[in-house]
Amino acid sequence: MAVIKGLKKLSDRLNQLDKKLAGKALRNATRDAMKPIQRRAKALAPVGREMHRNKSGSIVGPGYMKKQIRIRTRLKKGKATIMLGVTKDAFYGVLFDEGVTISKRKGKVLKGSYRLKPKHWLTKTFLDNRRQIENDLRKNLKKEIDKIT
Repeated sequence: MAVIKGLKKLSDRLNQLDKKLAGKALRNATRDAMKPIQRRAKALAPVGREMHRNKSGSIVGPGYMKKQIRIRTRLKKGKATIMLGVTKDAFYGVLFDEGVTISKRKGKVLKGSYRLKPKHWLTKTFLDNRRQIENDLRKNLKKEIDKIT
């Protein structure tokens, strides 16, 4: 959980607003703060060289995972949660980020395995730009509160 310092004044101003408006302002501010990071993640995402099937079974081309990087926001009990990741159809994006050992089997017989080395493209994007996210969140939250009041 990230706690951002210097938001005491903004937090107090946010608490003075109507709950529904405050929630909307918080969601908009967090989403806007993550958009530049989403663009960077798309630029760093690995791209394959062959057509393949996604989780739904559809045949997709190289670069499909890059198009499936999404921002999701949730507001629950006054806390905003924001997630940056790939959709379920492009689940393999997480495997590229974290690394995995893949075993090839024929029936119950192990025919070999190989290790997919972690590339940390998504994690690296977030960690390298953490300060920018914090600064953008401050700026965007101030802008959203000013827009409402």
